[in-house]
Amino acid sequence: YPVAAERIRVVENGLAEEVVADVSFTPRDPAQPLRFGYVGTVRGDLPIEEFLDGWALARKEPALHEATMDFYGYLGFFTHTEGPIRARLESGVEGVHYRGPVPQPQLGRIYSGLDALAMLLPSSIYMTAGKGYDYMAAGRPVIGVHDPRNHTTQVFRDYPLFFGVPTVDAAAVRDALVAAAVAARAETAEQFEACRELA
Repeated sequence: YPVAAERIRVVENGLAEEVVADVSFTPRDPAQPLRFGYVGTVRGDLPIEEFLDGWALARKEPALHEATMDFYGYLGFFTHTEGPIRARLESGVEGVHYRGPVPQPQLGRIYSGLDALAMLLPSSIYMTAGKGYDYMAAGRPVIGVHDPRNHTTQVFRDYPLFFGVPTVDAAAVRDALVAAAVAARAETAEQFEACRELA
């Protein structure tokens, strides 16, 4: 917007520190299945189908044996969009559950109980999401399900446990989920603190 450029100030999104202040790290029991999650408004323009197709493929891999994927948040911004989004999430894909919205004071507990976070975003090039910074501060592996040209890829460029997809399709999502699962099993307290420090 060159005509308005002198009147525009661009400010990066950032971390809501109070939301993730009490996130804790506990090494995962190797005998227990991994817990993946999405935390945020589940909008109709997210790549839900591609993610669910990739999830179904990934869950056949040993690294995701009996893994679960929980969606937390409101379903869209309007009542009329809630039904179609709910139907997409509750379509019978094994291990996938919609858990509903979470009060902000409980988000730390939710993040602490997850082993990896799936960050589904529209693939707009210039977009970032506030939840990306919260995900980073949760200190867990993050699967970036969006076009790699999305600016969120740059936000996570130094995050040691980021697993982006080269293309938004089922095979790429599967590969990112498997890589994140391996990282989640091996994550140390030192890596967790390094991730939170970066956030």
